[in-house]
Amino acid sequence: MSMWTFLLRYEPTEERGVYLAKGYCRATRNPFGVPVEIEASWGSPQVGGEHCMVADVCDARGEHMEGEPYLIDGKVFLDTYTQVSE
Repeated sequence: MSMWTFLLRYEPTEERGVYLAKGYCRATRNPFGVPVEIEASWGSPQVGGEHCMVADVCDARGEHMEGEPYLIDGKVFLDTYTQVSE
């Protein structure tokens, strides 16, 4: 992710090195139920466990996906993301 993309998606908090996401993603549970590996948009492999989430950035309505999927650890997802619609 470029610095420009990062700054569009995250804003700094009062805690040094901690950023708050500004956007939305659409995510689904790993449909295979086993560890998976994808090539991330930044060109490196990304590995997720059997309970990871497969996500992509989208607009506020959950549409217009960027087409650059990434993986999120299942527990991290539950602890840090907020559902806005079903």
